[in-house]
Amino acid sequence: MATDPGDGLELADFGLEDPEVLQAATRMAPALFMALHIAHTLDSSHYPITSDAAIEKALQSVANDGDQFTLAGAKITSRGAKDRFPNELLPIVNRRDLLEKVYIAVIASHRRASQEEWDKVQSGSKKLVASHPIPKGVL
Repeated sequence: MATDPGDGLELADFGLEDPEVLQAATRMAPALFMALHIAHTLDSSHYPITSDAAIEKALQSVANDGDQFTLAGAKITSRGAKDRFPNELLPIVNRRDLLEKVYIAVIASHRRASQEEWDKVQSGSKKLVASHPIPKGVL
């Protein structure tokens, strides 16, 4: 099954038919895979999504327990989705639009969090350290 009629790519080209590769990918980019699953699961009657209330309702319709969606250890509540999704990205008109805009929101959120951490380093309230220190003798 090609991902796009014109690109010739198959899921197997990305190892996504291999459960171990799929698990690793979802751990590395859980928000993107959450968005992909939500886009795949969300009924077309929810589109267009034009407000905070519509975001909350859409997530509730696909949530694991009616309020929270969990995948690969990442989770988001319907209220959290509503509160954290930038209104500048509304409306969301279809599944592809949902996936693209959630990805944009995730990147923006990571950038904002990184800037906040850098601001702490600059002000001296936090010490800059390697996020993944390499043990001595490895290199």
